[in-house]
Amino acid sequence: MTENMETGMPTQIFVRALDLSVLGMHARKFPDEYREAGAALRWIQQSINLFASLNIMQECSYFPENPRELFEFLATPMDEFVETLPENWQEILYEARIHHLGTMIEKIDSSDYYLEDGFEYLRGFRYHKILDSFTPGQEYIGQKLYVQMCNGSPEDYICIRGFLSDPRNRFVPMDQILQTPEQVDYFKKYPLIKDLAYTLHKLSSTTVDCCPNCGAVLEKSGQNGYRCVGSRSCNEILRNKGPKRELVPSTELWIPNSATIHNIYCPGQLERKIEQLLSKYPKEALTFKRWPDKDRVDFVITFSSEKTWGIDAKMTTNAGYILKDAQYKTAAGLQEDKLFYILPNHQKKSMLNNLKKEVRDPRISCVTFNEFAHILKEEVNHELS
Repeated sequence: MTENMETGMPTQIFVRALDLSVLGMHARKFPDEYREAGAALRWIQQSINLFASLNIMQECSYFPENPRELFEFLATPMDEFVETLPENWQEILYEARIHHLGTMIEKIDSSDYYLEDGFEYLRGFRYHKILDSFTPGQEYIGQKLYVQMCNGSPEDYICIRGFLSDPRNRFVPMDQILQTPEQVDYFKKYPLIKDLAYTLHKLSSTTVDCCPNCGAVLEKSGQNGYRCVGSRSCNEILRNKGPKRELVPSTELWIPNSATIHNIYCPGQLERKIEQLLSKYPKEALTFKRWPDKDRVDFVITFSSEKTWGIDAKMTTNAGYILKDAQYKTAAGLQEDKLFYILPNHQKKSMLNNLKKEVRDPRISCVTFNEFAHILKEEVNHELS
């Protein structure tokens, strides 16, 4: 190992280069959100220069040295990238926890991409002061929506979030005559929520193309292409299955905006699945609450023995995001006896294995939905025996 490797300089250069590359792609994706002209090109070139300096310093060619290579690098899961490196570099990036990150961007076509994990990475960005001034429009709307949801009572929060998670409300006719009584009442009771969560779409026919995974109305992307703003998993399934065409009652629809789909509706489908699982058990075995304290966790289960479990459904492919949340919850003090992060069954095993190794609190577990269903069944049997 070289002297520079021992001092940690390569780690600092790598992290700085990754920061700048993600910030540059962010500025490239949302140019109107940045006051400085040419910011994207400048940050991307700076990141390439830093990666190139690492190649020179270590006499290697592991890191990107042009925009095309950088694009491919950011679209590669960091755990997969780390596995391609020699052992000394793996140790360095394990220490820096780089291997917990997912892909920074999801490629849609040769020139377009979707910032999902990259945006989550930017949330914890050391240049947060820059981001405070230049938040993308949709994320700003998402933050306003969350604040508005929290302004009401806990009952209002549950009502709003439950409505926005319900697949029956992923498109709502503009005409009140065609709306369900629940939709009419909801829009009357929460007009500001409607304006923050939905946008009006005028269609050319009474059909829409929906995600085959979560059911959200798809966005057009590229030539004759589609993408789901819900999650990366949605888009992987979409590529294999194609869109699902559905009939709608009107050509003028209120459709949830991208912030609502990504932050509430899509993860809400996993939450609904968990709720269905919990509802199968008699109250003699367990009771549960949704979104206690306005989303401290997604569910709190109370067993007949008064033992309590907290449940958080997670759709992200960024392990670092879950680790950070787990560290925060440990520091804040867990209110339940155990906390389970539940991920979709199709979640990558490598990410789950990393999470299970890195979560230090023995009260916190990271499991798939099926794993949790098995654990819950065993616990209920134990409670009732």
